Amino acid sequence: WYHLAEQWADEQLKALELQKRVGSERFFPVAYEQLTKDPESVLRNLCAFMDVPFHESMLDFYTSAEADRTAVTALWANVKQPVKKDNTGKFLTQASEEEIRVFESVAYKALDALGYSRAYVQPGEEIHFTEAQIKAFEAENSALKAKAIAETAQEDLALREPQDEFLK
Repeated sequence: WYHLAEQWADEQLKALELQKRVGSERFFPVAYEQLTKDPESVLRNLCAFMDVPFHESMLDFYTSAEADRTAVTALWANVKQPVKKDNTGKFLTQASEEEIRVFESVAYKALDALGYSRAYVQPGEEIHFTEAQIKAFEAENSALKAKAIAETAQEDLALREPQDEFLK
């Protein structure tokens, strides 16, 4: 959870910095929770922001040929599904209290800047991890990545290579 929090927070803070740099006339923020709750409204607002017409068919992205090309691996299978309206807040039931405390302690700046409430770690109560704890998180993260790769079919890994290269 340490590395997940670190990466998520870094990406969110970079997006917020970009928003400041380019201004609101060139940056359209989308909250995941709002997108999953009301995708049509978010998409209509995005289209208006970009000054392009909204088409109902945009909500059927998951039936497109592009979705077919993207969903060639299990990792990207959700691209072939409509937006899941109940897909937020799952971490509260899927992560332990300790994992959430780690996440909130690492990602607190981004959580606070984006207006998220915290489940366990209140402002000023963040855990400050020692170098030894961080090394333990790194070892755990490496082991989990190795396990995930080992458990993934070689064919699936090969199919991911073009997407991985594109995302680098």
